[in-house]
Amino acid sequence: MKTRIIAAWRGLALREKIAISLCLAVVIAGVIVHGIIFPMFDEINRLETELPRLREETAIAQRMADQIGMLTKAIGADQPEHYGADDLIHTLDESATAMGINLAITRSSSADGAIEVTGSAPLPKLLSWLEQTRWKEGLAITTMRLTTKPGVADTLSANIILSRR
Repeated sequence: MKTRIIAAWRGLALREKIAISLCLAVVIAGVIVHGIIFPMFDEINRLETELPRLREETAIAQRMADQIGMLTKAIGADQPEHYGADDLIHTLDESATAMGINLAITRSSSADGAIEVTGSAPLPKLLSWLEQTRWKEGLAITTMRLTTKPGVADTLSANIILSRR
């Protein structure tokens, strides 16, 4: 079949070869335009219409970040300078007891002033207490090891190290 096509091509006049070549070039150009270029323009138009929405979302996120920064500074400013480790341990112990959590809260053996928390508690109460210590006391979790207590549903044994942010 290939030889028949080649033989037929050779049998055409120069004018016919030029006409067929031009038609083939137009078909190839049409495929390129409709298959590649038009979809690219469609994507550009879609992105141009989406850009204002994305800019607005970015502005909202920036305003929220600014508000978070102000709130973080305000929370840090509310903490007294003389708030010592013993006072902090006492405050943490009181807050855990108020939430019905029995935890042993002591100074860590490390020299960085970290607080060690050990004990058992239901997971929701423990997470709520940790969130409270994060916001009210400015503490962050340095390390945390949680294990399930055999035979007790939703209660975990916890070993947590907290330190100032």
